[in-house]
Amino acid sequence: MFDETKETQNGEQAVESTPVQETVNPYLAGAEEPVAEKTVATEPAATEPAAEEPVVAETEPGASAASEGTQQNFWQAAPVASPIPEEPKKNPAVKVAIILAIVAVVLIIAIVALAFSGLFGNKKAKVAQAFKNTVEESETYLKEVWQAESYEGMFKNKESRIEMDLTLPEDITLEAVVDSTDEEADIYMDLGMGGSSLIEIEAYSNETQVYIALPELFDYLFYVDLETLEDDIEVMVDNGMIDSYTADTLVEALEAQSEGIELTEESVEQLEKDINAAWKNMFEAVTVEEIDSEEFTVNDEDVECDGYAIEVTPDILADIAEATANAYLENEEVMAWLESFEASYDTDAITEGLDTLQESAEELRDIEKDEVEDATFYVNIYIYEDKVACVEATEPGDEDEVWFTWVIEGGNYPLENTYVELVFDGDEIEIYRNGSMEDDEYWVEYELVDAYGTSYVMDVFYVPETGEFEIDVMEDDYWNWLYTYGTIEKTDDHTIEIEIDSLEVDEEEIMYGDIILADECDKIEKPEGDEEINILTMTEEEWEELIMEAYLAFY
Repeated sequence: MFDETKETQNGEQAVESTPVQETVNPYLAGAEEPVAEKTVATEPAATEPAAEEPVVAETEPGASAASEGTQQNFWQAAPVASPIPEEPKKNPAVKVAIILAIVAVVLIIAIVALAFSGLFGNKKAKVAQAFKNTVEESETYLKEVWQAESYEGMFKNKESRIEMDLTLPEDITLEAVVDSTDEEADIYMDLGMGGSSLIEIEAYSNETQVYIALPELFDYLFYVDLETLEDDIEVMVDNGMIDSYTADTLVEALEAQSEGIELTEESVEQLEKDINAAWKNMFEAVTVEEIDSEEFTVNDEDVECDGYAIEVTPDILADIAEATANAYLENEEVMAWLESFEASYDTDAITEGLDTLQESAEELRDIEKDEVEDATFYVNIYIYEDKVACVEATEPGDEDEVWFTWVIEGGNYPLENTYVELVFDGDEIEIYRNGSMEDDEYWVEYELVDAYGTSYVMDVFYVPETGEFEIDVMEDDYWNWLYTYGTIEKTDDHTIEIEIDSLEVDEEEIMYGDIILADECDKIEKPEGDEEINILTMTEEEWEELIMEAYLAFY
């Protein structure tokens, strides 16, 4: 019919409190879920735990050390700003506060990164070393829990293989194998029901073409040619398959993806070098002074902690804003990659944010000297036994008004039990992290309480010896968003096996089965077909014929 060919997850919790380590495992057989006890925070404390391991690290033990959210992440951290709204220059404190929302979030990240580089002396060195100790001790413990060392080195050869054998509702099954390298990939899928195969799909892709075969239905090999994509989409318009606006949007997005812009190691290293230099210069400019000690709870004991204050002035803010923006804007390869990414998703948020950083730097430099006090903020850091116990940041121009609070209460490791509070425009957001390790069973709970008092909780339970895991995500302690359990095991140097006993959403089981990940793949091959058909250039009549053939093949 076609003549065109082409080769080619219960218990009440006090909101105004900090978490205290609980050793009760919520998932022990016959045990009810614990009520996490919390004590009221008596001291203000400070910033978001940028150094804390992310949730993903708890849920994906197969990740490398870098994915545990530790040292590597800090080196790679850089403030990518979101667009900042215009404000009248006559109110510089408001304008600066917006910039602080960017700077304060990444401030702790920068301290940690610089601490690992050993760039500080005197008081700055003491503060930086405390952050480094806090992160390193936590990292070491978590790597042991999640057996991260056994996963290091996987997928460095740019080969991977994914095998899935899943059962879905209504006795629907999905078997899939994906082999891939950095240049090409092939996919095999078999969708079945009641023990019988419904349809098989074979696919192949490289840098220029994508092929799809449905061997049970057609002898044809369908393809999309990325090199003639724009012309082929114009044919779709001519054939009445899509309108011109849709075609233009599609071409723009697909062209951006097909350009194949990759970040070289050299450009990434240069970006990291420029960002680290910017933050190093900032910390060389800031002053660090001793302040009165304060009492905080660390490892279940009330202890006296040494205090240090970092003063951040508008000039310093302007320098870091400008240097951060330029680190990106003057790196041609990084900007090309970012612009390609933005084009794919029809957004200019990143580049607009960078431009806004530069504009904000200029406005900061225009602040009158008598207004500087209204634009200066302080970061107070409290240290106990060479580790951080609390960080707090004040509102610009008001040393007594705490804006960010981060309390580190320790446990088996420094970051095991923490509390974060953010107050902005009268709204308060709280974040708790409560963890325990008992009888070789690891449990951690994350809780976020929003400005409306709604609580969102995620519990993660893991047994390193057996690989058993449970993940429970809840809202207000009763509505289960997601619940899953199973086992994860590294069977050899190249293979990770994940057995999902059940995955439930809103208390409805949606899936169970096995997933295997390997860092070696089989030979990648293009599917076979008697005739190759460009699906983008098919007419409406040809599509109707194809649908009829599929109908007849089924029945």
